Amino acid sequence: MKTPLFPFLGRHDRNVSATVAAEWFAGVKAPARRLVWFEQSAHELMAEEPGKVLLSLVRDVRPIAERAGDVAPASSR
Repeated sequence: MKTPLFPFLGRHDRNVSATVAAEWFAGVKAPARRLVWFEQSAHELMAEEPGKVLLSLVRDVRPIAERAGDVAPASSR
């Protein structure tokens, strides 16, 4: 892959096999990558663990967007 990859997987997901997704992820090469497990979630991560979703995006994904120049300008407030 030529793009960063950050799959967010719910440990209790019945729609997408987290085990299969993790096995697939193990074989993927990407310039930046991190598998993020949501231990208390199924398929609706943003509803089930919204704080962890936000934290993971800010901590792990936003720095990559910043380096690429792909972030909104800072607020003037």
